[in-house]
Amino acid sequence: MKLYVTGEEVRAIVKKSPLHSTVKEGLIPVTPALKKLAVRVARLFGLDIFGLDVVETPDGLILLDINDFP
Repeated sequence: MKLYVTGEEVRAIVKKSPLHSTVKEGLIPVTPALKKLAVRVARLFGLDIFGLDVVETPDGLILLDINDFP
């Protein structure tokens, strides 16, 4: 999934991938865990506008990539 963050506002979307080609693309609810991750990344790196690539596993969320916007 992809998170788009502007300040304290977080949006989440799901996109198809080679491993998940039948997934319905679109907005998904932002869970408390996703919001917490976004806020922690913002504070840690001093970011205000950025995107995150995240994978949800049985063991929790895995952050794959951070994309900041100047």
